[in-house]
Amino acid sequence: STFIGHGVNGYSAAYPYESVYTSERRLLMQEARAEVLATLRENELKRGDWNEAEDHIALELEFMQRMALRCAEALADNAEDEAIAYVRTSYDFLENHLINWVPMLVTDMRLHARTLFYQGLGQLTLGTIQEDEAVLRELLDSVAEEPAAA
Repeated sequence: STFIGHGVNGYSAAYPYESVYTSERRLLMQEARAEVLATLRENELKRGDWNEAEDHIALELEFMQRMALRCAEALADNAEDEAIAYVRTSYDFLENHLINWVPMLVTDMRLHARTLFYQGLGQLTLGTIQEDEAVLRELLDSVAEEPAAA
């Protein structure tokens, strides 16, 4: 009952889609979905056998994971500029997507969840993206502060 609504107004559950929280009428398949799809394509990622819309929280979090893995690979290959680009992509995605709607999702999870499990999962997810935001910002700030190579 936490994630499956019983009404048509977009307020009867914790809907795990960005569009619900960022569209004026709380509808699925809105602008946020198109933006996430464009980001996936720009980064040469395909949704695979995924049956949900691209703005589902699981796919947005997977995007962040993929960028982190690519960053780690770039660092292992001593490709620092490439790694920095992945950090920027991650930070931009987080700022333009996850941070904008996950707090509202978590509020709805607290409201609609009948167990502490989902309430805790929501808090854990929110804390994780907030920590990601701080770490990514710190990394980008440290890059901006580095003196230019002579």
